[in-house]
Amino acid sequence: MFDLNEKVALVFGGAGYLGEAVCIALEEQGATVVVVDLHEPGWKLHGVGKRFDFFQCNIVEESEIETLRRYILEKYSSIHIGVNMTFSNAGKSFSALTAEDWRRGIDVNLTGAFLFSRLCYSLMVASDGQSGKNLSGNVQGDAHTGHGGSIIHFSSMYGIVSPDPRIYRSETVVNPIEYGVGKAGVIQMTRYLAVKWAKYGIRVNAIAPGAFPNRDVQRDRGFIEALETKIPLGRIGSPQEIAGAVVFLASDEASYITGQCLVVDGGWTIW
Repeated sequence: MFDLNEKVALVFGGAGYLGEAVCIALEEQGATVVVVDLHEPGWKLHGVGKRFDFFQCNIVEESEIETLRRYILEKYSSIHIGVNMTFSNAGKSFSALTAEDWRRGIDVNLTGAFLFSRLCYSLMVASDGQSGKNLSGNVQGDAHTGHGGSIIHFSSMYGIVSPDPRIYRSETVVNPIEYGVGKAGVIQMTRYLAVKWAKYGIRVNAIAPGAFPNRDVQRDRGFIEALETKIPLGRIGSPQEIAGAVVFLASDEASYITGQCLVVDGGWTIW
């Protein structure tokens, strides 16, 4: 089960805390993984497996994405799996948030997801890997010849419910509005594209992680304990628990699942 041999996976935001676990899990199941991020991963990209590649790219820069598209076509011909884990968070209170902060958040969290989706479509629709004409959505030839694929967006539990300000020490550190609004939009984009691209065999799903604080945040035991009071399972999540969800949605075992948001939150959003 979950055999990803001969699959090529493109993971935006793969250099991060959760990205590391996702990329390694995909590679362990046989996929060749192209890690895309602003910075090369701190984890040993070439020391944990033979099927890793890295490409530096800003998800909101169309010229950089086009350069990445041409790189993928030349080296791999096409992709089978696309995972977008990028996000932006200004880390400001609502009253301190500027219009520029808002635009930046929406640009990364939502426009970035749109550009990523368009890139994946271009690289999935053609079986010969050469019919992607450009990133405007136009494709040369018959798009029905594509091999299909699995696109996985990362939303958030805060795209579904509001942050509870009672568990945060100040308004400054409450998960900000531009993040939640962007991640809520990702869920609707997932539904829209799942319908639009089903005829090409492209499945589009989302994952909404719950509390998966990084190692730095975990040092604040008081905050972690406050988070855990909100979770029916009584603990924060581990990166491998997100990675497993990605591998499942990327695999043929999820071949009849599209347009869904898989919530991986220990039960946070159910009460």
